[in-house]
Amino acid sequence: MQATRFSWVHALSLAALLAAVPLSVQAQPSRAPRVCQRYDVPVSLAAGQPATSHVAAWLCARGELTANRTVQVLLSGNTYGSTYWDFPYRPEVYSYVHWMTDAGYVTLSVDRIGIGKSSRPSSLSVTMESNAWTIQQVVEKLADGSLSGVAFSKIVLVGHSYGSAVGMLVASRSSAVDGLIASGMLHGTGYGLIFNAAAMYPAQLDLRFFGQPIPLGYLTTNLLGRGVFYWTPGAEAAVIAADAETKETMTLEETLTQQQGLNASASLSVPVLSVVGDYDATFCGVPTCSQPGSAAANEPNFFPPAAQLEVRVIPSAGHNLNLHTNAQTWFAVAQEWLDRRFGP
Repeated sequence: MQATRFSWVHALSLAALLAAVPLSVQAQPSRAPRVCQRYDVPVSLAAGQPATSHVAAWLCARGELTANRTVQVLLSGNTYGSTYWDFPYRPEVYSYVHWMTDAGYVTLSVDRIGIGKSSRPSSLSVTMESNAWTIQQVVEKLADGSLSGVAFSKIVLVGHSYGSAVGMLVASRSSAVDGLIASGMLHGTGYGLIFNAAAMYPAQLDLRFFGQPIPLGYLTTNLLGRGVFYWTPGAEAAVIAADAETKETMTLEETLTQQQGLNASASLSVPVLSVVGDYDATFCGVPTCSQPGSAAANEPNFFPPAAQLEVRVIPSAGHNLNLHTNAQTWFAVAQEWLDRRFGP
């Protein structure tokens, strides 16, 4: 499918946009306290099966929950969980949840199936399909009010890496989804993917998961494996260390079925924002994502006109947009798009 000229011109004019957005977009923090509530949402792993598993999620907001508010469902990448969105180290800089709740939005940070506080079924059951189906159940509970007692008026999925591909599949199927932000995920691949794959080993061998009942087939990164997710000149060593201490798992089956989520982009009919770090080696490598001919430049070809795709490339950042020192540049880009499309 042909990209619209508007989308790519937006990407090429990024420097002017980023120069203005961080100072002007962020809303003044609400005087109301930020309150977060954990929910363990019963889910089935496939349609027609009993809801014998659960997905852990944290609903955060400033002020009263009302039906006219927009909720963002935050979906992390492989070997990441909800902590990616509400990072414990210097949250005033690195927490997407803090930024968006200050701006008036409601967020729901999710540990996808197989991750963190959510159920860990057999690795053979943790696929793109089961990820999408479990998130679709969560989304529908947000829409009808059965999760929190409030039926939200707008639901936007916000993904990082693998979570973005999950979001594409859910958004292509669920009428409850109003929009999608895909961060750290493109349809191309870069040299970093090789280093990422080489860094994986059984989670049972890692001290981070010592004593946890993790089934065979779950993987995590080794001691050196987090570096590929960063453009190190733009990241704090303390952040990378905290990232390693809070890392999560993935399954081989998730990787083998990832393309199913990416393929769903061709049938999206909700507005989509795609954001990637210029030095994201996983998807661009050489040339960087801002260069002509990069995977970011080609990304509009994978979406239909109905998706109204907009592409943004964040300078001085790698794969983990939330965890670089200019994280708030990307937060502001996401908020500007959300404000323009939906409002808090």
